[in-house]
Amino acid sequence: MRWETDTGRRLLPVPPFLVALRPNPCYSSLMMGFIRKRYIAFIAVGVLLVLVVTFLFQALTIYDSQVIAKEKGSAIGMAPFTDRIDFGDIPQGTAISKRLVLENRGAVPNQVHIFIIGGIGDLVKVEPNSITLEEGETVEVNFQLTMPASAPPERKYSGKVFVLRLPMRLW
Repeated sequence: MRWETDTGRRLLPVPPFLVALRPNPCYSSLMMGFIRKRYIAFIAVGVLLVLVVTFLFQALTIYDSQVIAKEKGSAIGMAPFTDRIDFGDIPQGTAISKRLVLENRGAVPNQVHIFIIGGIGDLVKVEPNSITLEEGETVEVNFQLTMPASAPPERKYSGKVFVLRLPMRLW
């Protein structure tokens, strides 16, 4: 942190990123104009970044997802959760599917993209994973999970399912 004087009476801290922006009698007016433009560009990029992050946060729905591997021949255990995509207890070598219903209740068509991260991502196939939903349209998305025969019993696979909704037009 550098310290600068304010009219010679007291010392004020100057953050490092603002040191280049303080007036200096050695700088020409052309140089000061460049520094001001750089400062304005820095603020504009920051504001734009905040707007984009805010928009994406509202357009993104995140669901927890999990499955527990069971021994071959065990019963399938399903839980009827609506706040997450839980495949329950699945025996080795078994395939199971879940459906997610997407409905566009707005007045603008939406582009919807679905992707999965985490350990469960290798076990689940999403069909379709990119959709264009017209106004009032409803689409079912199928999540097909195949538990490998080599999965260790009682192993929990978990991850996140991201559903990103982007309007085709903003107004």
